[in-house]
Amino acid sequence: MNRHQDYEHLTWIGTIIGAHGLKGALRVRPLTDTPEYYLNVDGFMLETKDALKSVEVEKISLASSQWRIQLSRIQNRNEAEALIGLRLLLADTKLKPLEKDEVFLHRLVGLRVEDREGVNLGEVTGTLETGANLVYEVRLEGREYLLPASPGIVLDVDVEKGKLIIDPVPGLLDDASGDQSDVAF
Repeated sequence: MNRHQDYEHLTWIGTIIGAHGLKGALRVRPLTDTPEYYLNVDGFMLETKDALKSVEVEKISLASSQWRIQLSRIQNRNEAEALIGLRLLLADTKLKPLEKDEVFLHRLVGLRVEDREGVNLGEVTGTLETGANLVYEVRLEGREYLLPASPGIVLDVDVEKGKLIIDPVPGLLDDASGDQSDVAF
């Protein structure tokens, strides 16, 4: 499971996946359902292995569900290729306002997972987008398990209270507890 630095007032909005053309444009995979909303962004924070750097956007467009971004200090393809794999972050104040019942995925990390009775079932350590649905990565007493964000399993997500309430289906927590007593061979 990937682990990235989390920043209190910044959101991971895209990942640089390649260069485009000879003048140093970047191909970026947006991490948003509404990439067109961000076509007027004038800058990002670029996360390098050593620091966060403010970068100015000269031009941004959307092509084939990817952003094409020209940064002001990137002048050629070699400079662009050196940035592949790096994350672009955006100040939370510049994010698209949420609709009712929406939440930023990075705000789910750290939520306490409980059943209906309040029994601790672990802590959310990350999320995976599988295409079919969101999956929570949960850690419980040194073990990890995956929790599908499906109706009937996830009953409530309360970021303000720091809780994710679930109704675990039989077998869901067997891998996390190490209990294999119900497994038939």
